[in-house]
Amino acid sequence: MMEHDLLSEFGGFVAEMMIREREDQRFSAWLARRGLSRERRGFAGGMGIGVVNIDEKTDTFAPALAEGGERVFVVPVWDGPASEFANPWLHKSPLVDLVAWRPGVPLRLFRRSGEGLVIGIEAIDLAVESDEPLRLFQSVADFIRHGGERGPGGFAAVVVNPAATWWALEGVRQVVCDNYEHALNVDRALDEQRQKPRVAFHEKGRAAA
Repeated sequence: MMEHDLLSEFGGFVAEMMIREREDQRFSAWLARRGLSRERRGFAGGMGIGVVNIDEKTDTFAPALAEGGERVFVVPVWDGPASEFANPWLHKSPLVDLVAWRPGVPLRLFRRSGEGLVIGIEAIDLAVESDEPLRLFQSVADFIRHGGERGPGGFAAVVVNPAATWWALEGVRQVVCDNYEHALNVDRALDEQRQKPRVAFHEKGRAAA
């Protein structure tokens, strides 16, 4: 798989967000009305904006290098805590992927490298250790409004690769979904992906007639 400089790319998206907020007060007000404050974005791992090309077939995206493309929101997928509690904009975990979505279409997610499985891996680990429920969001925007993986409402995460739902949620005692349909989809994915051993018997172990 092609290597991407995810840190540099995400830095560019964050810089674009900061410029846009500074120069367009209406954009800042729009973010505030939707609960996407700078502080909440920091606790959720950060958030940027930029123009990208989207591949609908592979659910991936790439920064637009020429004219064209479409504007999206972009967030990171950290392989560990999304931020330091005392400083929400300090990120020490490895960056494994970026996730984008179109404004107004928050449930359709696109990945940059395709390596990211879940946003909020730290919350999943903490939910398993503490035996507490995990709040599972479909929308990254809702995850940010919640306050990120350790928000006031409890541990939270977003599965960004539905094919990895079982792996992502393994060991979690209870998952609280957005709604009934979301719960059905998660339950179906867990049933389909659960690894079951092939069961056979040894001929010599057959009981005598």
